Amino acid sequence: MTDIVQQLVAHAALSEQNAERLRAATAAGAPLDEAALELPGVSEPALLRALAEVIGVEYVDLEAYEPPEGLLEQCPPRILLNHHLLPIRLEDGTMVVAASRLTDRSGIDELRLVTGRPCRLAVAPREDIDRWVRRVLGVGADTVQSLVSNAAGAGVEVVDDDADDGNVDLGEAVGASIVRFVNQVLTEAIQARATD
Repeated sequence: MTDIVQQLVAHAALSEQNAERLRAATAAGAPLDEAALELPGVSEPALLRALAEVIGVEYVDLEAYEPPEGLLEQCPPRILLNHHLLPIRLEDGTMVVAASRLTDRSGIDELRLVTGRPCRLAVAPREDIDRWVRRVLGVGADTVQSLVSNAAGAGVEVVDDDADDGNVDLGEAVGASIVRFVNQVLTEAIQARATD
């Protein structure tokens, strides 16, 4: 661990003072990348570029990213948004996935199990990943996914409006989820400074 910290200093991603703080934090059990980002003056892009070079993983510049046709749609929005993941491309059947944290592999493992594809880790800043996931999947994609999951788990079925079945009450089944969805859409619109 000390060797990695020293290499981050050599790559100008950390000052000597921050390196000492990082050593202390990791000795106490904190994940290296999370602890480094809490240090004053540490830039996430600079840190991730240096970590990628030191550890030997790909750093993805999402400014030039073009989402492959249909690749994100193969992945559950809940996993992408909760774990801050962005599928970048397929290489010989392996999905290259950008993550913002190298020390948390749970999202990559979950994505591998759900898609049935081997996944290879790349890194990119969290804000860039989240922006692309929402751009491609749409605002509120995670809430729509949870609505579908909750409705299926609750045994809710969509019925024809003309059908005379008083036992199904969709309003009760998904009302709270719809409120959360609308709140999320409005919050993201305000944050994006949308005019309409």
